[in-house]
Amino acid sequence: MARCQAKHQFFFIDACRYDNQAINGAGSGPNMQVSKATTLSKSPIIRPMQSRNALQLFATQINCSALGNANQPSRFAAALGEHLTGRGATKNRQGDWLVSHQHLGPYLRRSMDRDNQLLYPQQSGQHQTPDPVIHCPLGESTLHNLTGAPQIPARLGCDPRSANQDADFTLKEIQTGSVISHDSPGSHGGEPWSLNLMANDYTFETVFPNGSFQNKACTVRAETPFTDFNVEVN
Repeated sequence: MARCQAKHQFFFIDACRYDNQAINGAGSGPNMQVSKATTLSKSPIIRPMQSRNALQLFATQINCSALGNANQPSRFAAALGEHLTGRGATKNRQGDWLVSHQHLGPYLRRSMDRDNQLLYPQQSGQHQTPDPVIHCPLGESTLHNLTGAPQIPARLGCDPRSANQDADFTLKEIQTGSVISHDSPGSHGGEPWSLNLMANDYTFETVFPNGSFQNKACTVRAETPFTDFNVEVN
């Protein structure tokens, strides 16, 4: 580590788990590789040591699973990478975007709670629940500086939800009025409009060609770690 010339170094230490499939005799038995497992559990016999200079985040609570696909990172690890590269960023007083120790853990947990409801609304057993205890000795100190505004996932729609089916959605830059994206009626299957946006303010226009609801335009702020917004129509 001392000889590494990288400006920033990140170490992902996955040392507080055991392969519960192997221990229970499932899969390939005791010799099953952890990389092949789709569920890894935080061991109740491990007590994490607190560090004075490292952020500690845990993918699961004790006896809960860290879910994912075989030979791929767990959903927690994938989300952690996304948040380190932008989704977990905040904007400081100088207008610069950065990922801080203080906000990374809470943003990550909020995003995973959202993903649970979007991906598995009827399957609570598939929900990934990060440990609510976050050890953060470095507070607001910076983990990563971004070169610009981050990309974040957004879901834009109507209230009532039934209006989504007939809605023609358009997103525009506020300053120039140029169209960022457009979604025609019916193309989103009655669901809210899902897209990735640069963190910024936008004009969100909702038009109903069949006249089922009144047209509406409003300002939407796309902010980290995600933006979910429903415009009220009648």
